[in-house]
Amino acid sequence: MKELLERQDKGAGRIIFVDVSSSKYRPSKNMGISQDEAMTTIHSIRPDGSVLQGTDAIRAMYTVVGLGWLAFLMELPLFTQAVDALYDFISRNRISLGSAMDTLLAGKKLQMSKQGVTTCSDVDEECSVDW
Repeated sequence: MKELLERQDKGAGRIIFVDVSSSKYRPSKNMGISQDEAMTTIHSIRPDGSVLQGTDAIRAMYTVVGLGWLAFLMELPLFTQAVDALYDFISRNRISLGSAMDTLLAGKKLQMSKQGVTTCSDVDEECSVDW
């Protein structure tokens, strides 16, 4: 999600990401959001100082970078509960899911390499794997 938002922002600075896992993280510079709170769920601080959390924060970020259509889809009654439940699950399990995705991608890249297909590295600006 971060990469998508950064790509859509195109360097305009409409979204600034803060490394909440850093020992340099300071709640006083982030509307009083504690490190534990920040690690539990995503937060978005608007220019007026108001704070959004969870899927509300995600929808606001999508909108500000021109992905309002995606935010609109997330707000449809049919999808709202599913999106919220999915976000809650990913938020609670993001570390283990991240490791699982890394393993899955490494396996796919190895398979492609054995087939003679060129794969990309982590330093590439854009990288995609054909499934």
